[in-house]
Amino acid sequence: MAISDKSKTVLTALIQKQMTILGPNVAIGRARRVKGLTLGDDGVVTAIQGDAATVSQALVNEFIMLTGDVTRTLFESLIKNTT
Repeated sequence: MAISDKSKTVLTALIQKQMTILGPNVAIGRARRVKGLTLGDDGVVTAIQGDAATVSQALVNEFIMLTGDVTRTLFESLIKNTT
């Protein structure tokens, strides 16, 4: 799996888990604030423009503002499960 495909998979999983926690409107709204990230209404990441690590960190930061370290722990878990 290419790095960008892996990033899309991890970020999609993070967004969809946040949709369960925060609700779809809030989670997708926050994700769409991230520059370089394109996603569908179902939370699936369709494109990452620019550096995937930078975009990923920006997304994590958006969710951390709402949920604190729970998001950081979830993101780290998702990364470990895809490597």
